[in-house]
Amino acid sequence: YPFGYDIPLRAELYFDPGNRSESEQYRVQKTGLKINSTYQLSEKVNHQFSLSYERADIFGVKDHQIQEEIKIKEGIRIKRTIGYIYNRDTRDNVFAPKSGSNTLLRSEYAGFGGDDNYLLLQLSWARYITLREGLIYTSRIMLGGIGNLRENEDVLPHNRLFLGGGGSIRGFMEKGVGPKDKNGLPLGGKALFLMNFELRSHIFWKFWAAGFIDIGNLWGSIEQITPSQLRITGGWGLSFMTPIGPLRFDYAYHIRKLDPEAHTRWHLGVFYAF
Repeated sequence: YPFGYDIPLRAELYFDPGNRSESEQYRVQKTGLKINSTYQLSEKVNHQFSLSYERADIFGVKDHQIQEEIKIKEGIRIKRTIGYIYNRDTRDNVFAPKSGSNTLLRSEYAGFGGDDNYLLLQLSWARYITLREGLIYTSRIMLGGIGNLRENEDVLPHNRLFLGGGGSIRGFMEKGVGPKDKNGLPLGGKALFLMNFELRSHIFWKFWAAGFIDIGNLWGSIEQITPSQLRITGGWGLSFMTPIGPLRFDYAYHIRKLDPEAHTRWHLGVFYAF
């Protein structure tokens, strides 16, 4: 509790070996220190502040054209960041909410003499309404943007925004929405828009059914944003309530098919998408 105030302070050392998956441009091995402090303004509202120092070792850049375009060099990069999160959470239950809302504002600045220099801003708002006993309407909107503050440099792919998968736009693989390289691998983006609508209905015992529509896209820059590129998917889901939260199966199909390789997809997850 620094300076005599009731503000918990936590330090975290971490190591991420960076096992590369097929959706990544290169392997990043991360080692770092993060210091967090949370100020509980009220029962439902808190402010979180963070400072971090991270060493990223970059290996095996796949695409040499990308390597030239964004000036990736295999080796060590140092990132120093300061972050702030505002959270207002009035949900009646964190794992299976039936009423209330959740507002999250996140910002992160990287600089202070490090190799990365960018500003990230992200806002999300989710609402939960019980229409009648056993019938819940939920919705979410999310906006995000990131930009480099150093002239003649771009945000590296592992710092960019990603979209797609069971927690955002269902019907796509994880990180499957947005800019891709010539091999079809995600590059990440710098402007994000997402909307989710879901109707959850109790069937019997601990089983629930859901119908949903997901709308959104990820663009390479703010200037590229256009509504005609919004991906729209829909589907249905089945969930089983466990002591630690819902275990869910979602089946999604493409209402607006803008990607030739897109097809219906199953998603398995613990907890709801939002």
